[in-house]
Amino acid sequence: MITADASWLIALLDPLDVHHQRAVEVRDAIGDEPVILHPLTLAECLVGPAKIGTLEAMERTLRPEVEVLDFDPQSPARFARLRTEHRLRLPDAVVLDTARERQSGIATFDERLARAGRNEGLRVLGGSGADETK
Repeated sequence: MITADASWLIALLDPLDVHHQRAVEVRDAIGDEPVILHPLTLAECLVGPAKIGTLEAMERTLRPEVEVLDFDPQSPARFARLRTEHRLRLPDAVVLDTARERQSGIATFDERLARAGRNEGLRVLGGSGADETK
């Protein structure tokens, strides 16, 4: 199972993104593993499409490809703790928490999130040192 970060999904869906080819390689490495997504991460992926009027189309493209999780009412305290411990932006703390709680890997191009994931003993795909578990 892989927890998707917005940086990976956005690059995967945009052929003009600088990380697109790497995103495709990560998708190929994931293979048939389920990809999970926190609702906040889904919202992050939809900001760009909302700006250009393709929100609904992008949501229809994304939803069949990922499992969007339900919000866990106990998670805000965990988000805050991880944000502080790893000096992450809140959306990245959400991805890290989701991966920890589901014992999954992380697909990301965010180096700080990748480092935090490896420090937590998670498999990280996409960051430098990709495909490694510590």
